[in-house]
Amino acid sequence: MRLETPPPALQDLIDQARAMPLGREERDVVRQALTMAEELHLDGWAYLLRLWFNRSCFMVGDTDALLTSFTRSLAIHDSNPERFPLSVDEDTHLLFQYKWVADLLNDSPAYSLTQITQIYNDMERRYQQAGVSPSGYLQTRFGGACDRGEWDDAEHYFAQLQATPRDDLSHCDACSRSTAALYYRDKGDTQRARELLQEIFDGNFMCGDEPEYSETQAMFLALRDNDLESARFLHHKSLTAIRAKEEPGSMLLAHVDFCVLTGNTPRAVALVEQFPRVFDTSPLNVARQFHCLTTLAVLADAMIADGHGDLPIRGTSAPHFARLLGLAHHDGTPTRDLTPHDISAPTWQQARTHADAFNARNNTSHYDTLYANARARREERWDLPLGIDEYHTPVSTPVAPTPVSVLDHVAAIYNTITTQPDQALTHYQASRDLPTTDDSPELTLALFSAPAGALPDNAPAYNDLLDDLATAGRPELAATMHAVGPRYLTDLTTTDIDVLLTTADALRTTHPGDAAYLLLDAADILTATDPARAHSLATDAHTLMTGQAGRYKTALMAAGTALNNGDADTASTLLAQAEPLAYGNHRLDTHATFLRATLAIHHNDWATALSCFDQAATTALSHNNVTAAWQLLARKATIHTTINQPTDAARTLRQALRHADTAQVDQPTRISLTGDLGRALLAAGHPHDAIGHLSEALDWHITNDSAPDVVLELLHTLGEAGYASGHAQQAFSAWMYALNYAEEHNQPTIQYTTAIRLADFLTEVEHEDAPTYAAQAMALATEHGEPLAVVQAAKRVATANVAITRSADLSALDHAEQALDAATVSEADQMMARIELGMHRAQLLWRMDHNADAIAAAHLVADLARSANVTPAVVDALTIMGLAHRDAGEPHDARARLSEARDLITADSTKDGHTAEDAHAHSEQITFLTAQIEALNDTAQS
Repeated sequence: MRLETPPPALQDLIDQARAMPLGREERDVVRQALTMAEELHLDGWAYLLRLWFNRSCFMVGDTDALLTSFTRSLAIHDSNPERFPLSVDEDTHLLFQYKWVADLLNDSPAYSLTQITQIYNDMERRYQQAGVSPSGYLQTRFGGACDRGEWDDAEHYFAQLQATPRDDLSHCDACSRSTAALYYRDKGDTQRARELLQEIFDGNFMCGDEPEYSETQAMFLALRDNDLESARFLHHKSLTAIRAKEEPGSMLLAHVDFCVLTGNTPRAVALVEQFPRVFDTSPLNVARQFHCLTTLAVLADAMIADGHGDLPIRGTSAPHFARLLGLAHHDGTPTRDLTPHDISAPTWQQARTHADAFNARNNTSHYDTLYANARARREERWDLPLGIDEYHTPVSTPVAPTPVSVLDHVAAIYNTITTQPDQALTHYQASRDLPTTDDSPELTLALFSAPAGALPDNAPAYNDLLDDLATAGRPELAATMHAVGPRYLTDLTTTDIDVLLTTADALRTTHPGDAAYLLLDAADILTATDPARAHSLATDAHTLMTGQAGRYKTALMAAGTALNNGDADTASTLLAQAEPLAYGNHRLDTHATFLRATLAIHHNDWATALSCFDQAATTALSHNNVTAAWQLLARKATIHTTINQPTDAARTLRQALRHADTAQVDQPTRISLTGDLGRALLAAGHPHDAIGHLSEALDWHITNDSAPDVVLELLHTLGEAGYASGHAQQAFSAWMYALNYAEEHNQPTIQYTTAIRLADFLTEVEHEDAPTYAAQAMALATEHGEPLAVVQAAKRVATANVAITRSADLSALDHAEQALDAATVSEADQMMARIELGMHRAQLLWRMDHNADAIAAAHLVADLARSANVTPAVVDALTIMGLAHRDAGEPHDARARLSEARDLITADSTKDGHTAEDAHAHSEQITFLTAQIEALNDTAQS
């Protein structure tokens, strides 16, 4: 096809679109390029970009735009078939796109059967004129008949399809099998359906949404065949791929359904909240709307059955949910997220309406069946845990008491200043009529604590508030704040310390309360840089402070600075003093609980620390302080990680991330939490769920040029998640990226450890490249003069040679022996490394059936281990000797060596100092040796 030379602006848009993944943003860039090409009358480019735009619209489910654009594409082609051919490149053919459009007409009852038949006839004519196989056309007829429940026609077209030669316009190997599998499933032949889907997996057939689409279908078939492990595996594998897609589409809906069926309703809720755009459907794609509605309806009913009918589903306040449910006033955004009770009735009603429309158009009862199947899913349940998801139940907000005293008003202002500044101002204005007390200054200071710009326009100005502060009994504090200006509230630095302390010292006798506040502000400045001095100032302030509210504040500051200095006893004393001073200031109460948690951590009292963090987070949430809540939950998760409770850490981090999103934290903070969640999920044994979080964190750090060690750690962890979840390609890709990245950023240590990991992995899967990476690791260790690292790499080289290349070359072990002669290796390390190398040599020789050499090598190791008093190594060497004697046909010597090994390990297991893990290992080793000895005895007797 002849294309004009595009101007630079158009070429930039084309290059930009080519570099983007398929998705809505890519579609929009292609649309811009198409519009520009048309405006410039570049007809060739305009036609090519229109077909490109068709594909983009199809991939994101933009049915309306696709139908309009495709109709225009056909007209352009018909106007000059030579200038505007059916095929514009090897991946883009107008007749292939016709299959999409013909299928889409089935998805809206607005198109009559007559209109659909006309499209089929035109499609058939064009296929015949083009001289291509009718396979693509027949596939469309077959799929349409299935969609409408016309089973006789479906059977007719399926038979024709099977007898028709395939070509480039046919469905691919994956899609043809997937469509046939669903046909057999709907006919009740689930066994044949599973066989066809398995062919896709075994053949590694792929296309746009394959194999993950077929995996979503296969997981239901496996579930209902009671093949629960296969169902779980397919769910995890498919969902991992789907989560990485910008437009997960109907596949995501299938996973929501699956999670409800398997008793994992909180996981289903999480998927809906993570991918709300899936429910933003094209007005013409009513079939998708029907699927969305039944999915939401079944989910809502399951939540109601679980007792969570009033739990808002985050994201459902978006206008497209109202449009989908057919709610009144759908042109505006709902004022709140919808609950299951809001969702259930209208979703079922709207689904029923759509089903009736389809049945009327199709002259079948197919949608009655689909509707009945959805209703039946409300009762179908399987016990198949899939993850550690939980309902995120909102914390109720207690009814605030009406403030009466000055102290009550101080608490009321602090408690509303962030979330309800208008109410805080009302409380402040009401308090001005109260008699002055020692707590009155805190009224003004509470109003000063408002976030910048939060107070309403009718709030008193800075200087007016200072007048109030002076009137309330703190004239010298007000004067100092006036001299510094409004930056006193936000921008005090170490340069202000001298003024604060000089002024406080002058006021110590005449105005001790004013001095106390100045000392407190000075302590706050120094907390991070000079904790000892900050504690001294805070303690001084506490001594001088008057008023319950002020003393509560100084007691907590002094306790916190004491903890910063590691003085737990003083902190404990101050917290005890603070407790009776509490007056209902939820921010300070939360901080006090945080300090108690920190004190518990100091004493390794993990249970108390966890309880305090929970209490503090709950208090913060009950007053809508999501910022404090996510920070407290993140600290709690750190404790869970510290004491090896990864499941609890993951659950807590999920809560923290949820509240951090609500607080709209900056992206680096969010990504830090996301990465931590991925690590916790991996440690908790949920690698499939970890992959998405780790990938998100990794992509952000690479895009933002983060430090190499951060990127490399995430790459390694992502590789381990891929490995643990059975995604061999994911693991290999992550580790290969890490290997190259480490080399590019001059990180030889990480380059070495990555090469070692790759060698181990590839040896395990018997890949021919295992020796290459093992040799690379050994070369790196040799180059950087690290003899002990050479030993570890040499073991991998020798193992890979034996296991992969079937070579008897153990020269790498000799190289490592020589490297150990370096002066940098201590005698103890050298001895242990030689034992390790000798043991490895003996094991490999035995593996190669070189039994005599294996016995000799193991004998040398046993002697070395005895001289070093390393009993486990002696036992291992004797075991190898025994097994080699057995395989060499020397049962007497085999029994002697194995018995000697068993006696040694039995004696060693009775010694003090062994862990439970050691005891288990000893028991297993004794059991193994006993079984080998008894087998030799049985052979001798027979």
